[in-house]
Amino acid sequence: RRPVFFALYGVTFFLLFLVTVLNVDHLSVLWRESKTRKLPMDVQGCLGVAYDLVQVTINVAFAIIALRRTLSSEDRARDILQGIASVPFADSSVGFSEKVAQFFAAIDDLNTELFTNDSINLFAFVIMLLMLVRIIAATAVHPRMGVLVGTLTHGLNDLWHFCLLFLIVFVFFSYTATWLFGFSRAEFANLQISMKTQFDMLLGVLPEDFTDDARMITYVVFSMCVMFFLMLNFL
Repeated sequence: RRPVFFALYGVTFFLLFLVTVLNVDHLSVLWRESKTRKLPMDVQGCLGVAYDLVQVTINVAFAIIALRRTLSSEDRARDILQGIASVPFADSSVGFSEKVAQFFAAIDDLNTELFTNDSINLFAFVIMLLMLVRIIAATAVHPRMGVLVGTLTHGLNDLWHFCLLFLIVFVFFSYTATWLFGFSRAEFANLQISMKTQFDMLLGVLPEDFTDDARMITYVVFSMCVMFFLMLNFL
């Protein structure tokens, strides 16, 4: 598996290097055109180049981190397992408090490793989101595939104000539900849980037995009418 593994990383670094060269060349073209025509540099083009270069930097950093951790994963797993297995549970000469301290020290090492893996996975998720944004932005050059970018560009102002209005109404209904039903229903125990419940309601998941309480019926019907039937559908 090692040859295939290093081959994949080699191709990845080559593609990132190629993207860097192309973006630097694009930036030099923009600079020459601005000098030739005596016009300011294309701000949108410069921002696109800067975005690509930042993304390349992030991808290189992630590839290096992932490569180092992959190469040392076997040693780290062995050390963690040995730390747990080496706790002298059966040795009566070792005090109980010392055994507990050694055991939890090994568990802390395991938790640290799991937390690091979760952080790296989150890092990879952010990178994929950035790549998705760049791919969508690249479709703007196509007259038919650029419909999403064109729609966002022309409707960004309206969408921004709609999001503000929706957030205000959403938080208001969440707070109202927490105040009315927080003491009796677990799905409205606090504001955070109420917001999650309301989001589920927008997806069609209604609270259980909500028809048993007139106040709950009023809340569900009114909130669904305002946020779903009116706001979302009129957007």
